Amino acid sequence: MARLIHGAPATPVPRRADPLTDLALLLNRLQRSILHADADREARLRQSSFERDKAAQNVAYARSLLAKLDQDALALKLHARRQDAQADLLRKRDLLDQVADRLSDLAELAAAAGNNVDAGDDDDSSDGEDLLADIIATPSESLDSTRSPDMQPEEPDET
Repeated sequence: MARLIHGAPATPVPRRADPLTDLALLLNRLQRSILHADADREARLRQSSFERDKAAQNVAYARSLLAKLDQDALALKLHARRQDAQADLLRKRDLLDQVADRLSDLAELAAAAGNNVDAGDDDDSSDGEDLLADIIATPSESLDSTRSPDMQPEEPDET
């Protein structure tokens, strides 16, 4: 009779990863979330550097899968099969380049929006400029500041 041990999880059977399937699923997800993103997702990608970084990591992983599959395709013996595999990988590489370009465009838009916000703040700061110098006399320019506090103000002569 078999004895069951409670609390110990069953060990999963390791599945052999298929890089071609993984790449196809990843590219499909990247295409949906970046190239054909809805308005909410696009706004999150523009506003959140975390979302853009996460997508960039997925693009980098897809590139590594693509490089591995390129090496595997070169090892194929049948010429026709190798050409088919390389043509499929070329289409996937083009799609990945489109995703990467769109992601960099979103990053540039976010940087430009960030610069516009910062530029508005820079207009308010004086950065060492004396903005009121032409309007208000500073203490060093005023007549009263050249006299010592003990001196009486001079009375104008009325003669």
